[in-house]
Amino acid sequence: MMRRSFGEILIGLLLVSFDFRLGLNSIVIHLLPDFLGYALIAIAAKRLLPHSPRFRVTSLLGWVLTFASIIGYFLPPWKLWYALTVTLLCLLVWFLLSGMIDIAGQRGRERIVQLTSIVRVSYVILRMAPLLLGRFLGPLNFLTTIAFWVVLAMLLYLVIQMRREPDLATDV
Repeated sequence: MMRRSFGEILIGLLLVSFDFRLGLNSIVIHLLPDFLGYALIAIAAKRLLPHSPRFRVTSLLGWVLTFASIIGYFLPPWKLWYALTVTLLCLLVWFLLSGMIDIAGQRGRERIVQLTSIVRVSYVILRMAPLLLGRFLGPLNFLTTIAFWVVLAMLLYLVIQMRREPDLATDV
């Protein structure tokens, strides 16, 4: 069950993280819609509830973001809406990684616990920095973007590591 759940979370994170658009005049088609990624994360997180109660919040935030993403397709670009969805995404990742920390801690995987703790804080800081600092980032914007992609790669690596964890008796 963990293999399947973390596989779906991995696919969901990839759908949410990469934005490919096909546009013709004013019509834009999202080739990888975010709402599918959020729904996959929500469904998979619910299956992981026996391992950590933090996945309940992850699942709830996944559903909230699923509906927010669908609504966002019909709204004009709006900074406040973007800030809200980015904040909710940061919370989703925070609780997802917190649940992963719980699982790794229960299994005595201290290296994964430490790395996941660092990635959790780094992800939120680097994802929120452009929203909070905006123009003040200036020349640091490029470095912040590179650092974010490195942290995202580490996040995906950690999800793959959790996917490789053997199922225990708690998996039903």
